[in-house]
Amino acid sequence: MLAGHLTTAMVAHQKFPKGTLLFFLFISQLQDLLWFILHYLGLERTEPSDVLNASLSNMTVEMLYSHDLAPLIFWLIVSFALGKIIFKSTKIGLVSSVLVLGHFVLDFFSGHPHHIFGADTAHAGLGLYASNVYKGFLIKYLTFLKP
Repeated sequence: MLAGHLTTAMVAHQKFPKGTLLFFLFISQLQDLLWFILHYLGLERTEPSDVLNASLSNMTVEMLYSHDLAPLIFWLIVSFALGKIIFKSTKIGLVSSVLVLGHFVLDFFSGHPHHIFGADTAHAGLGLYASNVYKGFLIKYLTFLKP
């Protein structure tokens, strides 16, 4: 879950050093950080609740506000605004939005299935963590390796 997203932050920092690595790391993990917070607030359900019984293949997640496609537009705007305000740079704002979009793209190909907006809407993603965990890992962790 972490390696692919953190790699995007390191690439962004290498290409745009005006933004701090800590900021890019935060933005690249924004949706997952929101998921954990919203889980503990009771807004996004994750099962099983006992971490010792959890695995990627038996985990069910409802990431309505943090990962679904409709809220993604809001998080793209928020990430752009944070980059623009904090660093006074439209370029860093755009890079921030690309990191959030990149998180969604990586999750689309490898992570848990997401929806358009809620469990009753169409899936947005392959959901390999539920159907083929090893293929999901392979995609997520090898995506940003350089030859």
